[in-house]
Amino acid sequence: MQVTDYISISALVISIISLVISWYFGFRDKAHIKTFAKFYPYNPNYDQARIFIKIVNCGRRPIIITMFGGDLIGKDLKGRHWSATYLGEEGKGIRLEEHEKYETTIYIHDIYNFDPEGNESECKNFWFENTLGHRFKVVNSEKLIKKLKETGSF
Repeated sequence: MQVTDYISISALVISIISLVISWYFGFRDKAHIKTFAKFYPYNPNYDQARIFIKIVNCGRRPIIITMFGGDLIGKDLKGRHWSATYLGEEGKGIRLEEHEKYETTIYIHDIYNFDPEGNESECKNFWFENTLGHRFKVVNSEKLIKKLKETGSF
């Protein structure tokens, strides 16, 4: 092999390495959301049974979380299969920068929805929604809701 062949091969290797590095940092340069949930049983000295929920932005870009809600068993008055609450001032959402978190606590009465006609519906899981409409499901929320219903009371 001649010197020009070595130069061509080394240029190809360097370009492939730079492509992999740029892909890696491009992939990391966005918001990554992780959700956590934990059940706390009734404690007479502290509080009633509850689910503690946390969402964390593990990525490099900020993200705006606009809603916290859940999918319903059945439908609500408007025919939807979900119910949600807007977050932040005037429902504009909560901005999560890199490694920032938002926490909320769910009690037994929070998993039930009542429409104006008095019909009851129940949440089967929880999720957060961002400004683009992408929903981030809360990990193990179905199991924790069942556990809350078994141990909790109004």
